[in-house]
Amino acid sequence: MMKRSWLLVPGLDKALLGDSRQSGADVLVADLASVVPPLKAQAREATQQFLSDRPAIREREARCFVLIHPHASGLMEKDLDAATRGRADGIVLPGVRAAADIQRLDAMLSAREAIFGIHPGMTRIVALCGDNALGILNTGENMGRASPRLDALGWSMPALAGSLGACRTHEDDGRLSDALRLARAAVLTAAAAAGIGAIDSASGLFGSDRLARDCREAKADGFTGKFALHKTQLPIVNALFTPDRNEIARARAIVDLFETADRGTCFAPDGRALGEVDLRRARRLLEHAGPEAEA
Repeated sequence: MMKRSWLLVPGLDKALLGDSRQSGADVLVADLASVVPPLKAQAREATQQFLSDRPAIREREARCFVLIHPHASGLMEKDLDAATRGRADGIVLPGVRAAADIQRLDAMLSAREAIFGIHPGMTRIVALCGDNALGILNTGENMGRASPRLDALGWSMPALAGSLGACRTHEDDGRLSDALRLARAAVLTAAAAAGIGAIDSASGLFGSDRLARDCREAKADGFTGKFALHKTQLPIVNALFTPDRNEIARARAIVDLFETADRGTCFAPDGRALGEVDLRRARRLLEHAGPEAEA
């Protein structure tokens, strides 16, 4: 299935968690990390209950991930217990500074899958390496291949700005500042090199025109999805991250060319030589397009 829209929902808000079932999001992300300390236990309980009682979500094939606390917080294990007891489809791990952080989470999930009777490897991972300065520096250490569970890398504009000590996120004309654009590109490049998804930061609640522009730019650059802060953003995110018929046809043609080519040499209709990068990109687009690519 496509994973275009990743709707962040407060893990404490039972009503909002329930409403999100019919939001149209491809992925629901129950956020435990932003809950204030006195209410964290209550949020874990609410999130676990939501995960355990979600027939409507399973029927429409939406996925449900849980945004947990980072390793350094000391709160990660309790979050993971709630998420795996509820059989979350995946974990969003913030504050990823190195590939070892992802590998450690992988091991923790394997242990819990064995305890709770979950098929090994079923719980997926999204790593937010783009929310801190050290994570950006270490994207070149093959972070995208740290675990077979890894679905995508992502970044967070406000969190990264805080890590950098930046007092602005955008230029006067609305473009991202140079520092944030560099970080965003590092996350995208690491994900593309590993052949996994890349999730763009939420745009904030700036209005539909700004959101549409951000979505078009992100998709054109190679991002496969985007975090959303409110369900009203989902129609725009879903529409603009859906591959159109021409994109799907081109991708399918590239895959077909490689399957029938002699000695691995392929040329596009315009005469351009095609390489492994083109094949990986085409396969990734078809994978993310899901049933649309089979039509």
